[in-house]
Amino acid sequence: MKLKKLFLLFLVFTVVLFIAACSEDKKTNDDNQFDGPEWSVDPVEIPEHMAQSADPHAQMAVTYVALANSFSAYGGLFAPPARALCSVNRDGEWTYTWSDGYLTITLEITETSTHYYWEIYFDGTQGNVTYDNFLFIEAEQTIDGNSGSMTLYDPDLTGYSCFWQWSWDANDVFHFMLEFNNEGKILIDVNPDGSGFLEYHEYGTAGYWRNFRIEWTALGTGEWWEYDEAGNIIANGTWI
Repeated sequence: MKLKKLFLLFLVFTVVLFIAACSEDKKTNDDNQFDGPEWSVDPVEIPEHMAQSADPHAQMAVTYVALANSFSAYGGLFAPPARALCSVNRDGEWTYTWSDGYLTITLEITETSTHYYWEIYFDGTQGNVTYDNFLFIEAEQTIDGNSGSMTLYDPDLTGYSCFWQWSWDANDVFHFMLEFNNEGKILIDVNPDGSGFLEYHEYGTAGYWRNFRIEWTALGTGEWWEYDEAGNIIANGTWI
């Protein structure tokens, strides 16, 4: 299930975020007031009974939900710090730039009739890594907040390293996906009553295959299944 590897990736991303984030208050001062859209997404929530359960598979679900919720930490990058220089501030467009050591960070925000868009670029050096106007992270969200996505890029990889996507459907069911490029992906659905399911799909030679599925009720009881690469159930159990 590569849980350890996923956590290592999460820790790396958290360190990168900590380095890139500003060490001061995110609020802008009166002379440089930020009036652009703010990025905000509610994290996935699970029943308290499930969170407190000692069952290994319930705790596995709690762990993976926490990993999926890691995306919320990056929202702080989408609000410029007080020291940021605003070079563009007109209807539907904002550009802010600030420095962190030898690294220059640029935040570009765009508003359309239906969506908000955010992009963060790195330019300069941070430790042993050199960036050349590198797109570090981008996000989008519908203005009504019903859906969105965020993509995190790694200069050592081709393409994205991590991709989050979320939406609410017409029945108020919350759908969430976290994908690590060619490693694995987490799928989560949460119903209005708090019940839901989680699946982990591992990337293999033939593409993604379902490794396990965990379902829980609104009360926090649940059932789990583990699969082999051919799709056969190899283990099953419940918790109460």
